Amino acid sequence: MKLDYSRGMYEKTVHMYLHDPRHTPELKTLRQYDSWAVDYIDRLKEMLEVLNAYRFDLMERAQYLTTAQSTLSVELHRHRTYYGKIEYYLQLVRTLPDGTSYIEQSTQYPGSDRHKAIADFKTVCKAHPGAPTVLDIQKGKWER
Repeated sequence: MKLDYSRGMYEKTVHMYLHDPRHTPELKTLRQYDSWAVDYIDRLKEMLEVLNAYRFDLMERAQYLTTAQSTLSVELHRHRTYYGKIEYYLQLVRTLPDGTSYIEQSTQYPGSDRHKAIADFKTVCKAHPGAPTVLDIQKGKWER
């Protein structure tokens, strides 16, 4: 990676203020505006270098994603919504060697379909033998 992504993002802004030369009566002020324009051009050239470095970082990540060996896990989670309703989520989660993961497939069940969610979880586990499983359907300590 060429850029420093502190807090997950690289941020750089360039603000330009271009004054209408038709409303400028003095040559001295026009020279000042021109020097600012040269400075803006330099900043924009620097931004082009940053964008090229960013494209290189994107290419490196794409190569990593295409060649990395990932693991698939089957997870069933219980979630209590803000309104007090219970939901179950059956998810297939893909995890890369660097620790990043993403949800490949997700199915939502209402709380009344708990048994169906568990049955589907067992079915998916059989369809993916050897895959790590997570069964997180217990009530939270704060719910008791």
